[in-house]
Amino acid sequence: MEPVVERAAVKVATWAIGAMSCAYLVAALGSGDHIWWIVFGELAGLAAVGFVQMWIGRVSLPLLWVLVVAAMTMSAHVMPDPHRTGAAMGVAAVSAVGWVLTARHRRKLALVAVLLLWAAQGLFPASRGWLMGYEAAIFMVMSIGLRSIGTAMRTSQDRYQRLFEQAPIALWQEDFSRVGRWLSGLRRDGVGDLRSYLEQHPDEIDRALALVEVTAVNPAAAALIEVDDAAGMLGHIDPSTYTDETRPAFLKQVMTVWEGKSEMTTELQGRTVTGRPIQAIMRWVAPPGPHGTADYGRVVVSIDDVSELKAAQQDLGDAHAALSAREQQLRTVVSGAPVILFATDAAGVYTLAEGSGLGHLGLVGDDVLGSSFFERNADHPEALADMRRALGGEETMSVMEWEGRIWEIRRKPTFDVGGAVVGVIGVATDVTERHEMERALEGARHRNRLIVSNVSDLLFILDQRGAIEFASASVEHTLGWPLDDIAGLTVPDLIHPDDTATVMAAAATTAPGESTPTVPFRLRKADGTWLAMEAKATNLLDESDLAGYVVTARDVSEQVEARKQLEEARDAAEAAARAKSELLANVSHEIRTPMNAILGMTDLALDTRVTKEQHEYLTTVRTSAESLLTIINDLLDLARVEAGRLTIEQVAFSVQSTLQDVIRTMGVRARQKGVGLAAHIDEGVPAWVLGDPGRLRQIVMNLVGNAVKFTDEGTVTVTAAPAEGSLLRFTVADTGIGIGPEHLEAVFKAFEQVDGSMARRHGGTGLGLAITSKLVEAMGGTIGVESELGQGSRFTFTADLPPTAALAAIGGAGMAGGPALVVGDRLAREGLMEMVSAAGYQAIGVATSAEAQTMAASLLSEGRRVGAVIVDTAEPDAEYCRRLVGSEVLAGTPVVSVVAAGRRGDGARFRAAGVRAYLTRPLGESDVRETLAAIASGSVGSDTLITRHWLRERRRPLQVLLADDSPTNRMLAVKILEKRGHHLVQVADGIAATQAVVDRDFDVVLMDVQMPGMDGLEATRIIRAWEHEAGADRVPIIALTAHAMESDRMRCLAAGMDGYLAKPFTADQLVGAVEAGAAVGPMTVRADADRFGGFVEAYASLMDGLETAVANHQTREAAAVARRLAVGLGRLGIGEAASAASRLAETEAGDIDALEKGFNRLAATLEHVEPVLGASGDEPVSDAVGHNRM
Repeated sequence: MEPVVERAAVKVATWAIGAMSCAYLVAALGSGDHIWWIVFGELAGLAAVGFVQMWIGRVSLPLLWVLVVAAMTMSAHVMPDPHRTGAAMGVAAVSAVGWVLTARHRRKLALVAVLLLWAAQGLFPASRGWLMGYEAAIFMVMSIGLRSIGTAMRTSQDRYQRLFEQAPIALWQEDFSRVGRWLSGLRRDGVGDLRSYLEQHPDEIDRALALVEVTAVNPAAAALIEVDDAAGMLGHIDPSTYTDETRPAFLKQVMTVWEGKSEMTTELQGRTVTGRPIQAIMRWVAPPGPHGTADYGRVVVSIDDVSELKAAQQDLGDAHAALSAREQQLRTVVSGAPVILFATDAAGVYTLAEGSGLGHLGLVGDDVLGSSFFERNADHPEALADMRRALGGEETMSVMEWEGRIWEIRRKPTFDVGGAVVGVIGVATDVTERHEMERALEGARHRNRLIVSNVSDLLFILDQRGAIEFASASVEHTLGWPLDDIAGLTVPDLIHPDDTATVMAAAATTAPGESTPTVPFRLRKADGTWLAMEAKATNLLDESDLAGYVVTARDVSEQVEARKQLEEARDAAEAAARAKSELLANVSHEIRTPMNAILGMTDLALDTRVTKEQHEYLTTVRTSAESLLTIINDLLDLARVEAGRLTIEQVAFSVQSTLQDVIRTMGVRARQKGVGLAAHIDEGVPAWVLGDPGRLRQIVMNLVGNAVKFTDEGTVTVTAAPAEGSLLRFTVADTGIGIGPEHLEAVFKAFEQVDGSMARRHGGTGLGLAITSKLVEAMGGTIGVESELGQGSRFTFTADLPPTAALAAIGGAGMAGGPALVVGDRLAREGLMEMVSAAGYQAIGVATSAEAQTMAASLLSEGRRVGAVIVDTAEPDAEYCRRLVGSEVLAGTPVVSVVAAGRRGDGARFRAAGVRAYLTRPLGESDVRETLAAIASGSVGSDTLITRHWLRERRRPLQVLLADDSPTNRMLAVKILEKRGHHLVQVADGIAATQAVVDRDFDVVLMDVQMPGMDGLEATRIIRAWEHEAGADRVPIIALTAHAMESDRMRCLAAGMDGYLAKPFTADQLVGAVEAGAAVGPMTVRADADRFGGFVEAYASLMDGLETAVANHQTREAAAVARRLAVGLGRLGIGEAASAASRLAETEAGDIDALEKGFNRLAATLEHVEPVLGASGDEPVSDAVGHNRM
């Protein structure tokens, strides 16, 4: 049975059963007999149940059977006895029908129920038992009908299910009944416009989605959305699975239910579970329900994937658009290009004429179409001939002049399927501009040929292999090669074998289209000789591929010869400069040696009882000798500058102290001339800077010396102030004679003075300002002068002196190198400050105790404590010292009292006041040095008052070995040291010195460097080696040498010497060097660490930090560490390494190459220092560091 017929049969049976139920009910109500009322009531009830089941589409026959049995049971008690047999037969019939209709696994239960009911029927009387049989008969007929209908419905359902499962289109069966009830609720709540409502309440869409239940899907649906398990698609819809693409389609479904429609078709866009986009046509159908309305509980949704169709439509649209664009583009090109596209038929009549070229002829396409080519070109026989050839089947190309323009015309015949010519198509191109360009190009080529043939440089064009394709005429003229012979030769054929690799490498590393750098090489001439050349090659490109090279070469043989002569001249000049430097050094050495004796003996003579006249003579000798020494020092500085051996140290120092030293030193000369001398330091000048204090002192001394020399009255003023960046600006101004404008440029030239009269009047070599200028440049600054005759001069220079706080960690209380306050009158304290500075302290002068406390507080705010306070008074004043000792800011700082004349009982009073030392004038430099050293050592108790008597008692005679080949110098040293109470053993060469050290013990060795046989350097090395092998104590060795170069000092320290004393020296310098060396002994790493604020202990971590910063390219961090190293190394006297660290600290941010090179340079200078700086015990630092303890 077809589905339509089945549905009609079910519908007819349903209404028939319904009508039967109504008839029975009417009969029951109209019957006066209660038995018939019961019977018809039962039948009406059974028919009603059947009608309801048919109406909802679900027939349950077992349920009907149970209802019949229950009804018969209820009516059994009214049956009369005669009819019980009929009732039994009815029960049996119902049982039989139930047995047939009941499922197999429930039949036993049904049979038991029937037997029980049958037995119950026998207990009640019945008057009309035959009615039960009638009931059974009717029920049996109805049951058989219902079973047939149920079977038909199951068959239809199975067929529908198979169609649903096997359909090639994706199908969903969904239950929208809950959505319908939800929408009915919205209507009752007053919602009239559902679309507006949902726009205002977008969350309600998710609610509606959750109400939809998917009851079935077919495999095609699962495949469409790429799901493996179709069962997972069943159930209520999860709103989160719907995207913005699919929600519009669902909204249309909801609106369809809202509007009561049963069908809806729409386009759907969505994505599969894998994310693949799909486009589809969705058809939504709700089948009709029992009342003729749509049954939203069994909605069928079909989705037809049209993605490929849409893509094809899109491609088709794109192709159509591209074709239209191409057509429009072609029309644009044709209309804009200077061409004419034309076509004719077999008779030569124009059928096509397009292009902007028509405008050049004063025509438009309509003017030409339909006209005859032969008529239009009757005056151009060449064109007519070409057209006839084209109509004859031949392609043609010709150039002709037409209306003042030059045209290139190409014609091609067109054929029909039979091969007959049916017309001609062609293009006429306006080539007027191209023709003119070709003529211009030909002219340019002609000019280039003329240039190439007359140029002196050699020009080659090479192919990819380097073979010569073209050579200019100059090649034949310069090399002697005929052009025919040189063509085809390759680069290796002409270039010198030693130069081939360089030339080929330059060509290989040059990017396409670019030129090589200029490469020097030698080129072979035709006669076999070689010619020096310089060449540059440019790559030739054919599209993106290398096509060859253009090489230009120039004869540089004359330049090479001139360069060779220049180098020879330079070498000769350098040799002459070296010879001059060596001469200066030798002359200096030879002069310094006797000068040492002259000055020394003069000092000894001045210390003896001499007459006033003799004293005047000796003073003149000393002054002349010192002037000669100044000249020698200037010559040495000039030699250093010219030889490039001028060394600038990088150590921390105080600008204030340096300038004060200059003022003190030059103050005597200024006072003698009656000239005022003052210094002013701006508040912006840092307390401590990094640089070379010795060179700064030399610069200022030269400028102040000149100012005092050329000033007869008035004042000389020295000022210091900050400049740009880390530069400081220094100015030396005077009120002297001034300099004329014509002489200003000459003042900084060597051996130059303003005029000869100045030299005769004031003296001098003219070297001072020249050396000063070079020193300023070496310190990273500039120097200039402003002056007018009679108005004085003003010299200004800058120096790169970056601020540093490094000494804050070095200058501690009681520690050499820290600040020391000298309290007293300015004139009285100047000499004392020099002695304090010589003892290794930073001397700072103040006038009163209040100024002393203010200065101490200022230093303390910078993290530095005052090492000592030296009070210089005319009369003993214990109470004055007591106030300083009791000051809070100077608590714990040792106080030294210096008085002009002592009185009995002063010692007890000053000891009670807390003073550590009490000294009376006259005072020697050694007294100050020994006093401060005793206090700093910590070996003297606070209850001990240090006096000159205490110093004499403490001082012991030293055993000194003096090795010098000069008898005069030996005699001078012996006289000075024996006068001090020391014992000397004299030897004349290095061999005797080494033997003397092995034979006996000495407290200190004075070793001349330049001696015959074995010099002092070799002797020192032998002594150090013997000490190491024998386990002997290290004896301090102090170098005595007339070589005053910085390199000479470094050589001495590198050889193992502990100190360095340049000749000529003063008695105080010699005594100080010997006693300090013997008292301190060989300085150890631990001693250095104690003295220099832990720098040696921190050295390893500083180097590790520097290496890490360099490896990470951190220039700022590296610069910060390098500054600390520069300060510490400078304080230890390792000048070369300190300079390298300072240069590294100046590396600009981001300059990685300079950073790495600077680090490698520093590491190289520290190679011989590393083992000692890395030690933590008592290894002598002087073995590698070369620390100068003088």
